[in-house]
Amino acid sequence: MIDDELLNLLRSVDTPSVCNAIEVAQGQRGFNGFTRGTMLASAPDQVMAGYAVTAKIKALAPPDEPADVIRARRMAYYRAMSEGPKPSIAVVEDEDFPNCIGAYWGEVNTTVHKGFGMNG
Repeated sequence: MIDDELLNLLRSVDTPSVCNAIEVAQGQRGFNGFTRGTMLASAPDQVMAGYAVTAKIKALAPPDEPADVIRARRMAYYRAMSEGPKPSIAVVEDEDFPNCIGAYWGEVNTTVHKGFGMNG
């Protein structure tokens, strides 16, 4: 878990500085463990630091699994978001990119995730 002192330190610096520190700690430059696509922040005017709780979505085609499998997967998702480490940030990848047609962060899901104590 991240203690409050480390969390406050992370919130006090920008992302490139954190990446540079990771490279120094790893003893090498140019690691590849980062997102190359465009990320959209839900609160771009705020500094966010916490654990990423990740998921993937797609909406171009309806799911082909049985309804009970879909329900179980959805409940596992909500359980992970609810019980994941705190502070946490929801990071959801749309697998249909660049032809995205689904909307995930509407009023309902935003309220549900905030109820879990998450940022997204």
